[in-house]
Amino acid sequence: MFAFILFAIVCFARPVALMTMELSTTLQGRGGPQLWVKTAFGHKWGFTSS
Repeated sequence: MFAFILFAIVCFARPVALMTMELSTTLQGRGGPQLWVKTAFGHKWGFTSS
């Protein structure tokens, strides 16, 4: 169980946290993941992600 928790932290939680920090400082505004997807792929996919 401890190996699985460590694996989940290293391979999932940490990269997601680093990506969220980077995108939050790069794109100013409210919206979080919806804003990031809208900026990258357009209004249609931004709406779909929300």
